[in-house]
Amino acid sequence: MTDKKISISDFSLSFGETQVLKAINLDVHRNRISGFMGPSGSGKSTLISVINKMVFFEENVRTDGSVFIDGVDILSEDVDDVALRKRIGTVFATPIPLPRSIFENIAFGPRLNGKQKKSDLRYLVEESLRKAFLWDEVKDRLDESA
Repeated sequence: MTDKKISISDFSLSFGETQVLKAINLDVHRNRISGFMGPSGSGKSTLISVINKMVFFEENVRTDGSVFIDGVDILSEDVDDVALRKRIGTVFATPIPLPRSIFENIAFGPRLNGKQKKSDLRYLVEESLRKAFLWDEVKDRLDESA
């Protein structure tokens, strides 16, 4: 068994005619802490967005090379992107809410996990906001934009 959790080989990425990543080779090993360092604009965030496939929400994305996680080629069309993103997330320095209401933003995760009943979602949203000490602040604005 290999100790590689993530293996990136000769990976390049362009947005239209602008090449952002060029011939990246990287192995991230199991049970190790890894970090990406570099100046602003050097492609760190873009590389993370490749690993969780969020980069493909952008327009005119072209890639070459391979990205494997646990031996699976995540660039394959057979990969369940939602399942992948449940395992590999991103924490942004500045919070980026979804373009929905407060209620819909909080209910988004439970909905992805199969919760559909409005009463269940109302309970989960209120419970989450109470745990974060935000309920009193937003309880009358749940239908407003986040």
